[in-house]
Amino acid sequence: MILRYNEFINETLNSYDIDIVVNKLKKLFSKYSLPKKELGTGNSDDPYYTIVNDRDMIKRQQDEYKQGTSDLVKAMAKKGYSKEHMIDHYQKALDNHKKGDIMIFVKGGNKELSKEILNLIESSGYFIATAGSFENKIKDKSKINDYVLNNKDLVISIEPTFDTKVDFDGEYLYHATDKKNLDKILSIGLIPKSKNTRSFYPERVYLSPSLEYMNSIKGQLNTDKPAEYVFLKIKNYDGLSLYKDVRFKGGFYTFDSIAPKYIEVIKN
Repeated sequence: MILRYNEFINETLNSYDIDIVVNKLKKLFSKYSLPKKELGTGNSDDPYYTIVNDRDMIKRQQDEYKQGTSDLVKAMAKKGYSKEHMIDHYQKALDNHKKGDIMIFVKGGNKELSKEILNLIESSGYFIATAGSFENKIKDKSKINDYVLNNKDLVISIEPTFDTKVDFDGEYLYHATDKKNLDKILSIGLIPKSKNTRSFYPERVYLSPSLEYMNSIKGQLNTDKPAEYVFLKIKNYDGLSLYKDVRFKGGFYTFDSIAPKYIEVIKN
């Protein structure tokens, strides 16, 4: 059986699980003798590295219930959710959440370390989603590598290029777009792109099985300029590859281009 090019890429360039990438990063920082520092602790003037990821957050919430003393635990108990129930809930979340965001903070690095960081991210099937401090966030995707290579102090977030693939057997999916793009879409179809999102995602098309959920993605689009959104109904077809995005609740994304024949404008 001959795979389509996109299917071949999807099968051969799967992203590593969070834990694998975090361990690779720790080994790399150890190689350069950078000490680990917990976020928000220690002397920030000394060299250090800090790694924070999605699974850490889930583990912290689970630990909170294992200790069973916080106000949140008591409040949930009043609503009928036992400590055991919530521990099990977060364990299921950990079991299912193998891929996700990783925040990396580096103080006092060097160019050789930065080169290895870039190589590690790419070879692990991840990409840099955001870079720069909160006060000075990089807005030009083309300047990310320059930022990483020429700064001793780094703040970057990385995400898996390929999330978990999903099977969707529904008849239709939905998409939101700026009205000014409509004529082009109806002419050439939906082409994956990343420039209209707040992070530097690889080229994707975001879709949802629910029109109601699709309405929520408008808040994740770049709203620097006012836009009038229209909704499209996409016919699900054989060969459309869909991936779960933990950052877009209730929706998927695809790397595939979608031809005009599968697209219908939803009338207001």
